[in-house]
Amino acid sequence: MGNSVVAASHSEGMIAMAGKGSAGNAVRKWKDAKLKINLATPVVVGGNLYGFAEKDRFISVNADTGKLNWEERGFGSFYASTLTDGKRLLVLGQLGELVLLNPNPGEYEELGRMQVCGKSWSFPAYSDGQLFVRDQKNLQCIRLAK
Repeated sequence: MGNSVVAASHSEGMIAMAGKGSAGNAVRKWKDAKLKINLATPVVVGGNLYGFAEKDRFISVNADTGKLNWEERGFGSFYASTLTDGKRLLVLGQLGELVLLNPNPGEYEELGRMQVCGKSWSFPAYSDGQLFVRDQKNLQCIRLAK
C-alpha cells in the first residue's frame, strides 16, 4: 500500500488515494462503488483488505488494485467485525458466531467457527490473549490459545 489510504463507505463503496510528501498532492488509485462496507472498518494483511460488505458478503480485496479476490457469505445480513494479528483473522458475525480465517487472497479459508454470544453489533476487544465480546445482554471473555 505504501503511501496510500483506503476509505470505505456503505453508500459510496471503497476508494484508494495515494500521494507523496507533505504537499497534499493525492491521486485516486482506484474506486469501486460495489465494495460497500457495513459499519466495521476492514483490516489489511499482506497487501489485501478483509472485511464485511453489504448483502452478507465477507470480502478480500487487493489493496493496490481494488480487485475483488473473493467473497463469502454466512456471517449475517448486515454486520461483522474483523480483528487480525497479521497472521489470522477473527470475525465476529452479527449472530454471535466467531470465525477464525486464514488471510488467503487466493481463496476463502475458514479454520474454525463457534457460537460465542447472542446477536451483536459490538466490535470485540482483544487484550493479552483474551477476547471480550458483548451482545444485548452479556459481556463475555474468551481466552484464546496461541
